[in-house]
Amino acid sequence: MARFNFSILAVSAAFFLFSFSNARGLTNSLALTPPMGWNSYNYFGDGVDEATVKSMADAMATNGMKAAGYQFINIDDGWQSNRDANGVILADPGTFPDGIKAVADYVHARGLKLGVYSDHGLETCAGKPGSYGYEYLDALTYAAWGVDYLKYDNCGLPPGDSTNADDAKMASALMASGRPIVFGLCDWSFDSWMPDDGNSWRTTSDIQDTFSSLVNNLTDDSPMAYFAGPGHWNDPDMLETGNSGLSAVQGQAEFSLWCLVAAPLITGNDLTNMSAQTLDVLTNSELIAVDQDPAGEQGIKMAGTSIVQIWAKPLGTDFNTKAVALFNQVSFPSSVTLNWTNIGLQAGSATVRDLLAHADLGTFTNSFSTNVPGYGVVMLKVVGAAPALPVLGTNYLTSLQPAYDYTGAGTMEPDQSIGGNPITLNGVVYTNGIGVNSFSGLEYNLGALASRFQSDIGVDDEVGTNGTVVFQVFADGLKIYDSGLMRGGSPHQTIDVDVTGVNRLTLGVNDADDGITNDHADWAGAMVIVSNTAPAPPPVPSGLVAGAGQPILLTWTATPGATSYNVYRSTSGSGPFTNIAAAFWPNYQDSNVTDAVTYYYAVSSVGKGGESAVSPTASVTACLPPAVPSGLTVTLSGGQAILDWNAVPCAASYTVVRATAGTPYTLVASGLATTSYTDSNWAPGYYYAVAADNGCTQSAYSFYAFGSTNVTVGIRQAGASVILTWPIGTLQSAAQVNGPYTNVTGAAPFYTNPVSGSAQFYRVRVQ
Repeated sequence: MARFNFSILAVSAAFFLFSFSNARGLTNSLALTPPMGWNSYNYFGDGVDEATVKSMADAMATNGMKAAGYQFINIDDGWQSNRDANGVILADPGTFPDGIKAVADYVHARGLKLGVYSDHGLETCAGKPGSYGYEYLDALTYAAWGVDYLKYDNCGLPPGDSTNADDAKMASALMASGRPIVFGLCDWSFDSWMPDDGNSWRTTSDIQDTFSSLVNNLTDDSPMAYFAGPGHWNDPDMLETGNSGLSAVQGQAEFSLWCLVAAPLITGNDLTNMSAQTLDVLTNSELIAVDQDPAGEQGIKMAGTSIVQIWAKPLGTDFNTKAVALFNQVSFPSSVTLNWTNIGLQAGSATVRDLLAHADLGTFTNSFSTNVPGYGVVMLKVVGAAPALPVLGTNYLTSLQPAYDYTGAGTMEPDQSIGGNPITLNGVVYTNGIGVNSFSGLEYNLGALASRFQSDIGVDDEVGTNGTVVFQVFADGLKIYDSGLMRGGSPHQTIDVDVTGVNRLTLGVNDADDGITNDHADWAGAMVIVSNTAPAPPPVPSGLVAGAGQPILLTWTATPGATSYNVYRSTSGSGPFTNIAAAFWPNYQDSNVTDAVTYYYAVSSVGKGGESAVSPTASVTACLPPAVPSGLTVTLSGGQAILDWNAVPCAASYTVVRATAGTPYTLVASGLATTSYTDSNWAPGYYYAVAADNGCTQSAYSFYAFGSTNVTVGIRQAGASVILTWPIGTLQSAAQVNGPYTNVTGAAPFYTNPVSGSAQFYRVRVQ
């Protein structure tokens, strides 16, 4: 049980559904395991249509894929047509006649989620409108449609464009949209800023339906393995398994290897017309469990020959279990021997299970030998002895067996540079240390015993002023040190960081986004210090904030060494406190609260060494937010925008915000006692939203409204009916062109009107 030291921090800040800060992808608590779903592009290209998407949703919901964990039905390029007069993106009325909102509703009704595609450039790869300059408007539109996933491509870029700035802007826009939307970057190669902006990021060029493309994308995805983890994944592109270019054996190999490298499992075949063998591959529960392992480590190439590669992925947090892929890259069967010490286990006995045959193979000493089919894979689960823990006192890392190690050129060199010379930084020679070349990753089992990690770091003197790298240190997946850019010849840095309670220490070196040439990086004198033989709990969490509302949202600062957090609650500042939840991310929503009751919260960290003491306490009063304002209209008059909306019961005041297509909402007015506001600073391109406040907390914002009445309405004939579609607003009808107009009951953003022989007039009221 955690220890309680009471220190009350009263909190009155409301939780706003729209953030005004530059929120980034990693803060959205989504994709804590790699996303699983289907995407239209590999099979249908940019020729996808509404009927196809619905048929894929029907298939996934009923063929066993949904039960196996697949969630997303993702529409790739080609669904857009153009933008209306206000800049709102429109679905192609020919291929998506009912609109994306209706398709999302259809997919959601089957217990699945919908994804769409856009591009950070002016145009998509198919020449459709991109999101450049429309990021915030598009994000709000996707949220209003019920979109759950956005794939963000890399075509049609304006001169001098910054991909980093574009992707960060869309990440912020999605975070501010009021809806959880997984963000998948598709920039065709990796840059080190991507984990700050996306839930996944493409590390490779587009995959093709060939075995050589499979090999290339797998190889290109491996170097940045240490960046992967819950909420952020390396993506070697969508699966071709089940398409005609790969044999059944090759498709089995692709799916197995994608699971091994913790890749998003986004299939790209025709789900309505696949063999029983393909379905069996895609729903193999033991392989999917490897991909979805909650520890979130990515598998890497660790050993093997030029013919059969050995890939291994740590499972769980005990360092004694590995998923292993033996991958044959030639057409004929080949034998291979798997040594335990080559995959981060100690020599001795280990059990082996075949994940394709779903069979235990037995217990083996030191190694396991088998044949691998041509162009195929053998997938194993090996349970053996974890690397030995550090001992009391100073432990140079060269004395510890890594749980894994890899480097971009050559192999990890103990006590010498990657060039084979004595480790030398700024003329100082070190007798102990590790030499690597970017990209590299080293992982060690600390068992929550160590208290400090220390090392001098820099580019080895052997390359002079060449070489550019960034050193990074991670504690159980949380980054605790970043050197920034380091060049050859620049002064070394000294690392001395607290690793109390840390189970998994990961040391990464990236290439500073300019290639790996001359990136001779040294972890000089790298050591961990153990001062206590008993595992230590992780540090106490800090920064606990409780937001008024219902549910109550708790957030706090992530703690190195924590694998989860215990959430405690009481209705009294002096307790007693009850453990109400285990959270695996540094936030929690408490829905089991009563209106007008004040609650007191504290959190503790849980790690390999047990549970920490609890944080200082935060208090907040639960209160139901008021309803979201409806009926927002914007009338333009004399250079001013006159806003009106419907009154909200129990609202004490209202808040108005304003944005452009490419900028976030900013505060215009707050504390308004009436349901009307005049913005004398209106400018073309502004759109508005309004929220209600009941004196305790604020509602979500209303759907946006423009200072314009220009809305494009699509009309098409379908047998004896006319079908109307529109992007936003409420459809109204009248028997005379001048009205009176009344709302069409039950009309979504599409409406089917039987031809009756009498005139009927329609308009859309934006609200």
